[in-house]
Amino acid sequence: KGTIHRWSKRLITVLNLVSILGLSVLLLQTGEAAEIGLSRKELVATQPPLTVAAIIISGQIESGDAKKVGALLSEIRNSDDGHQVRRLLIHSPGGLAGEAMEIGKLLRADGVEVYIPKKLSCISACVLILAGGATRTIDGRVGIDRPHFLRAAGPGDDVSALLAETRKIMRNYLRSMGVDENLADAMFALPDREVHYLS
Repeated sequence: KGTIHRWSKRLITVLNLVSILGLSVLLLQTGEAAEIGLSRKELVATQPPLTVAAIIISGQIESGDAKKVGALLSEIRNSDDGHQVRRLLIHSPGGLAGEAMEIGKLLRADGVEVYIPKKLSCISACVLILAGGATRTIDGRVGIDRPHFLRAAGPGDDVSALLAETRKIMRNYLRSMGVDENLADAMFALPDREVHYLS
């Protein structure tokens, strides 16, 4: 386990991420519905050899994406020989916060590292996925904005109550992930449509 941990910290220098993980594709996808895929690479220089299983998410987080990530994690688990590093690479402008939190929970349960590559970004709801990482490596940009409701407002709904409910759910989620829950308050303090970059 110690060997896996040490090598997981050195993957960026060992792997040619552009050719192996298709980061050129990530650069083209941010404004569209998320493309979600899986890439594997064996590091034969290690003893024992390690396999890097990398889930790649690029684009807007939409309904059903947590199910797709869950299916890929199941595929990774079924092929794990005990010498595997699990990593998620993400480049996203945000999307559905509820879906992002579900993805984050899946990542944490499976001990997946989350990586924001250089020149790429994780904004808005994407930050909730980042929070779910068992470890987080940030070489790109991370930004927060003001969240919207987690569920659609109906006729007669109290908007203030919906906002309070959303804030409470997000604070509880962040706390459960070991992230300062005041991050949610910082999000709600922002003007609508304004992005504040943390890195």
